[in-house]
Formats: sequence, C-alpha cells, structure tokens
Amino acid sequence: AGGHQVMDSYGKKCNSKFLLHYGFTIEDNREADGKCQNEVQIKLKLLPEPDPFRQLRLQFVHTTLITRISMNAEDWGTMDAFLFARVAVATEAELRWWLKHGDSDMGPKMPINPQNEIRALRFVAEECSTRIARYPSTEEEDDRLIAAEPPFSDRRHAAIVVRSEKQVLRFFSELADAAEPLLNLAPRTRNREVRVLGESSDVNRFLSSLNTDLLD
Repeated sequence: AGGHQVMDSYGKKCNSKFLLHYGFTIEDNREADGKCQNEVQIKLKLLPEPDPFRQLRLQFVHTTLITRISMNAEDWGTMDAFLFARVAVATEAELRWWLKHGDSDMGPKMPINPQNEIRALRFVAEECSTRIARYPSTEEEDDRLIAAEPPFSDRRHAAIVVRSEKQVLRFFSELADAAEPLLNLAPRTRNREVRVLGESSDVNRFLSSLNTDLLD
C-alpha cells in the first residue's frame, strides 16, 4: 500500500552470488543461527591408476566431481563432496558393504565408519589446500585491501568474495584436524566430547552433525 515500507529478502546466498546478481557483498555473511552462507567451487578426482577397486568405485561416482562446498554439513554440494570422498578413499570391504546394504546412489551419503570418514575428511582437505594455494593473494593481503578500499568499491567487493572462498577452503583443513582425534574415540566417549563442544563454531557444528550420522 502507498506510504508503507517495501520489504524484500535476497535469500540465503554466498557472497559470489550476491555480487553476481545484486552487486554487493556481506563481510560477515551469516544467518541468525550463525551459519555461514559462503561457498566455493572445488574439483575432486578419483585417485589415479593403478587402483584395483576403480571399477567398484565407478558404481557409485564418476571419475570427477565439480561441486560447491560450504561450512554446513547439510548443504547439498557439501554432501555430494563427501559422498565422492568416501568412495574415493574406501577400502574394498567398505565398497562391497555399500553394494550389499545400500542403494548404489544413496549408500555413501552417510558415513560408514569413523576411519573412512577420517580419510574422506583428509581427501577433501587436501584438495582445499591445493585450491587455496592457487590464489595470488593471501588472506592477510585481502584484509588489508578490504580495509583500505572505499565501502562500495568493486575492488573491495571482489576481495570480500575471494576472502570468503578462502575461509571456506581453510575451514576444511581445520575440520579434518579437529575431527581425527574425536573420531578415533569410542562412540560413547566421542558423543560426550561432542556434546561438551556444543555448536559454538562452524567446526563444532559440523562435528556435531557428523557424530550424529555416525551414531545412527
């Protein structure tokens, strides 16, 4: 009605999509629940030959996956990345368990055991480390540029997008480091430790989701 404030929502998007579609970025792109909405594209590949179980792996995934990952375990791109990673690092016994007990398209969407999940986390983290090394600037350099540029300059928006991507990539290395000692604990002890950690950070929130899946 006339004279009333116009209300709209841009929705939950990563900074690259905000910049592409609307021409702005958000320095701390989080929702009210604290979840970061930023994403980054990564490319995962099956380990090169020789791999005696390659044909088994190809019953679940293709040789390459290009997807967008975030710090949120429930996001589709992140789940797709971990499905691929679980298959890529699986032992013969794990692959055959999925073939026997689960739908070939759905089985690896959930963790099969802590050791496979540790290997999967490292697999994703290694690709993220490789990806972050390709940027021509460091996060510290991005911070300085963001602080020096005028609030709505194109260079500042671009630096915020790049820094957002690096933060997601770095997150997976931090996640792998934090997850490994927890996943090596007995289930009851691990569950207690995860409850103590709570969901006060991106890493702890992801660990809580991962632990729940392993206990199911």
